[in-house]
Formats: sequence, C-alpha cells, structure tokens
Amino acid sequence: MLLSCHHAQSRLDNPLESKLELADGAITLGELLSPAWRLPQLADVFLSCCETGLGRSLDHTDDVLTLATGFLCAGARSVISTLWSVDDLATAIFSILYHQNRHQRHGNMNRPQALQQAQQTLRVMTGSILDQTYRPKLEAMLNLNYDEAENKCRQATTKQERKYWAGVTIRIGDTLDMIEYLCAQPYPFEHPIYWAGFVCHGLR
Repeated sequence: MLLSCHHAQSRLDNPLESKLELADGAITLGELLSPAWRLPQLADVFLSCCETGLGRSLDHTDDVLTLATGFLCAGARSVISTLWSVDDLATAIFSILYHQNRHQRHGNMNRPQALQQAQQTLRVMTGSILDQTYRPKLEAMLNLNYDEAENKCRQATTKQERKYWAGVTIRIGDTLDMIEYLCAQPYPFEHPIYWAGFVCHGLR
C-alpha cells in the first residue's frame, strides 16, 4: 500500500505535468504513464493530497488524465483520490476512519464501502466527539511539529530559511486554533466540502 500526504498540483492546462511534490523532487503524471513506472504488486494507493482526482482529457483521448489514473495505469489495483483542495484536518480524520473501516475487527469493508462509511461518519461527527476522540492526538502531534519548527527557525543560518520555518510555526498555530473552534461546533464537518471530494477508482 502507498499512502501519500504530500502536496499535489493538478495542471488542467497540461495534465501530463500534474505532479506529486516530494521532499526531494516530484512525480509527474507523464512519468506514471511511462513504461519506467510499473507497480504490479501495489494493491492500494491513498492520495490524501489536493486535486489528485482532478483532471481533463487531451484531444486524442476520451480518458480523463489525473494522478489517480496514472497510478492505475502503473499497476495499482485501487486508488483513493480527491477532487479539490481538501481540508487538512478533515482529511486526517477521514484517513483514520477509512483505514479503520478497511481493517475492522468484525469483517473488512471493501474500498467503496469503507469510503462511503468514512464520509458518512465524518459528516455527522459532533464537536464533542472531535474534542474527546481526536483532539488530544492531533494536538500532541502538532505541538511536536511546532517545537521542531521553532528549533529550526532559531538554528536557521539564512533569512530565507528563518522566514520559511517562522511561516511553518504560524500555520501550525492557526491549525491548533482551528481545532479549538471546530470542537465547539455542533457538526464541524457537515458541509460537503469536507467529505464529498474523496473518490475511489479501480477494483472494489
């Protein structure tokens, strides 16, 4: 299984240049479609990045070209992808719910069932459940990341590097504030923008 939480960019003007941005480079859709990329043993791909299921067809084909279809062409049996720029917090919780459904104690759900159930659970999740079940772990992880970013900011040797890590600490602080806000809402993820963008391709 491949779980990707990198940044992604969908290029509707040039679909073959759509890409997953990695720490040390990028993987483009054009590369995934090339003979060099063949992954016959890959059962599941979970692309929690933004717009990995968004694309368009070229003049000489009826197929919609997306990063998701690129992985299917490379040999993956199933791909979960996204249709728009998904919310980070909602996606993190959706990912947990999906994988719990796929590997639950009393029988695994197939991929479309697991996706649909995760969407439904996220949609009706209350702020109190978010607060009690997910907030402690999310905040613990974010606080660790905040401390690491703050240390790197202090150790930075260039103005550009300091600016980057300072921006990271600000974004983490904003996320912590957002968690607090969402926990106070009756149904923080009821709007379709939080859950409707996840789609399943390939085998069940």
